[in-house]
Amino acid sequence: MRTDSITPLVSLKKTWEKDLNRDIPEEEWGRVLRNLLKATRNARFKLLNFYVLHQAYLTPARINKNFGKVTECCPRCGLIGAEFSHMFWGCPTLELF
Repeated sequence: MRTDSITPLVSLKKTWEKDLNRDIPEEEWGRVLRNLLKATRNARFKLLNFYVLHQAYLTPARINKNFGKVTECCPRCGLIGAEFSHMFWGCPTLELF
């Protein structure tokens, strides 16, 4: 395997490890990547999986940083600086689900 194709995946894995505050074993990371490809045939869901894996979802904080003029607060709970992990897992209003 070419090293230039490995580097982005290693970087991505490190981002997830930092956000989850834990090490992800290589076997588990490989399983995550394989399962993303097999999870669905629906092209929209595959794209959504890609966005989640790459944390490319446009959070209020990211939109504010890139474009300004938009509040960086979570639209559900009002937390300032709502980043990816908050929007998907950390928001207290999500505990109801």
